[in-house]
Amino acid sequence: MVPNPGVDVMAVQRFVGGVVLFGAMLGMPSISAAQEQTEAPASSSAATTAERPTAESIIERFIDQTGGRQAWESITSLRGMGHVEVLGTPVTGYITIDQTEDDFRMSVEIPGAGSRVTLRVGEQAWSIGPDGQGIAVTGDQLKQLVRERDFNPLVNAADHYSVLELMGVEQVEDSQAWKIRCVAKNNPDAQEIRFFDIATGMQVKVIEQSKGATIPTEIYLADYRQVGSIKIACSTNIGTLRQRMLITMDAMQVNAAVPSCLFEPPASVIDPTNRPSAAGPG
Repeated sequence: MVPNPGVDVMAVQRFVGGVVLFGAMLGMPSISAAQEQTEAPASSSAATTAERPTAESIIERFIDQTGGRQAWESITSLRGMGHVEVLGTPVTGYITIDQTEDDFRMSVEIPGAGSRVTLRVGEQAWSIGPDGQGIAVTGDQLKQLVRERDFNPLVNAADHYSVLELMGVEQVEDSQAWKIRCVAKNNPDAQEIRFFDIATGMQVKVIEQSKGATIPTEIYLADYRQVGSIKIACSTNIGTLRQRMLITMDAMQVNAAVPSCLFEPPASVIDPTNRPSAAGPG
């Protein structure tokens, strides 16, 4: 999803054409996590048990490497624009992100298909289609959007997660990474597996798994760039075994003024529990 370095997510809430891929954040999940996330055997581990840091110290190093706690806590807004590609298809489009301390808006526009918006205002959220009609976001998806209210959820990890468990070392592309299991306080049935490059300290991958989901969402984070006083991953490869999307942020700003009109809730909202099926009558 969004190149939130803590989620980094920054949200969760991913679009391909008219479809929201709540990741997440984004988000959210193929075969079971146990099948996909096999821990590297001890013989291939880059660190012995004696050298193992704690999950908290790995997260703290990541915070330091991306600007430090004080820099993250000084952020009041985040704005960005870039482009998206649905890998393996000719589909491309544009993305804009606007986030304040209370609100979040992400718009994805696919030429010929219109735009789709994910909007969160406080603890309410909607998915808004090209016709301007909103569908209320509920359940696990809403919980994740609320959890990602922080610009970097890992800065206040103890507030968001009841479990931070170091699970060992695993290969992520060309590097070995510490593997940490995070269980959300506001949704104990969901977990995130976060991977932090041992050499650089940067977060390079997130796997999001919701209860009952058969396909986990994988998020690869790369191309960390300096934006003001912090570093943000400007390349996010997100998806499942079936489909992947590459989000590339071309421009980012922190602490810039954000027009309040961007966060106006939709005038028309559909109750997702009483929505007509895609197939229609008959």
